[in-house]
Amino acid sequence: MSANTGALRAGPSTGRATVIGDVFGQVVAVCHARGGLPGHAFEVSERDDGHQSSIDAAVYFADLAATTPALRTVLAHADGRVLDVGCAAGSRARWLQRRGMDVVGLEESPGAAAVARNRGVAVVEGSLQDPPAGLGRFDTFLLLGGGLSRLGNPEQARRMLAALAWHARPGAQILGDCAEPVPSGSADRAPGRVRVRLRDGAVVSEWHDRWLLTPDELLGVLDGTGWRLADLWPNDSGYAVRLRRRPPRAEVLAPTAPVPVAMTRWRI
Repeated sequence: MSANTGALRAGPSTGRATVIGDVFGQVVAVCHARGGLPGHAFEVSERDDGHQSSIDAAVYFADLAATTPALRTVLAHADGRVLDVGCAAGSRARWLQRRGMDVVGLEESPGAAAVARNRGVAVVEGSLQDPPAGLGRFDTFLLLGGGLSRLGNPEQARRMLAALAWHARPGAQILGDCAEPVPSGSADRAPGRVRVRLRDGAVVSEWHDRWLLTPDELLGVLDGTGWRLADLWPNDSGYAVRLRRRPPRAEVLAPTAPVPVAMTRWRI
């Protein structure tokens, strides 16, 4: 796998030189070139406390109908024009397209965006932190595949949710999911808040904050963003949610204070 050129940096734990590049795009492109089959490319993630994990990149090409019933159940709620945030290789978008839906992918990795386009998905390069101009408005936003962790921290979460509200049509929804919180790896950070980057040999991504937030923590950041919690669906690894766009008048006149969430009270 060829390394992208970029700034040379020293790794925090090993001291060896690293090159900043599109690691995710490289890994996805290699897997795509091998037919999306397992065993050829792996996404290696490392936290700033030295913990490492890896997954086979073939998961980004998997047949959703056969392998992920929980995800398929959530996707079945998508309607209208859909923005798949962090669309990766485009498998979710393709699944919805086959059902006649209008789907746009938003992907910050140029390499992954190119793969998704090659597979027939309309993709805009960018992120929620810096939404591209002319993105348009949508009825459904997907923050799946652990996408709620991209909210990063409370302040960033409010900014990103407000950005989605700006691009939302009346009555729009966010379908998102998150894994159970893990130790942060730092005494200075709360549980569930981690800093991660991807690695492919000497090529690494930039560091990113990830927040494995609980349902109660999610409720705590919704006020003033234009969204309310409509449904919460527990699953084996964490939970999925549906957030609904508040009517502008209700948002101004009747903000709601966070209340504890009992996951067993919510329906699927």
